Amino acid sequence: MSSNSSKISVISSRIRGVARIWSILVWLLALILVVGTRNLPSGSSLDNTPYDILIPISLLISLIGLGIAWRWEGRGVLINLAFYFAITPIYWLLHREWIHISIMVGLSPVILPGILFAVSWILSKKKDS
Repeated sequence: MSSNSSKISVISSRIRGVARIWSILVWLLALILVVGTRNLPSGSSLDNTPYDILIPISLLISLIGLGIAWRWEGRGVLINLAFYFAITPIYWLLHREWIHISIMVGLSPVILPGILFAVSWILSKKKDS
């Protein structure tokens, strides 16, 4: 039984390591995108409504969930997943149409480390029981 527990522990720590590396890459990509949108030419207009800021805020909170998952996996995963999936109803409320699946696929790098953190968390709970 100890051997099985140690295998689960090793697998869990490897998955957690991949999730941490991936979350760093996602944070760097988000930082690059924020800096890039700050440097738009002065004449360009995105024609956004004031409420369109809700989607980037939801993504930001989802990214914060990844940071929280480094210390508290369960809580961080919950925040990451909840705010990632909140994008769909927010988009519907703002635009009265469903978000295109290609946008959600494009945003999937934000959720994938959260899923890995969830798997690691589940495996660590399984090892403890």
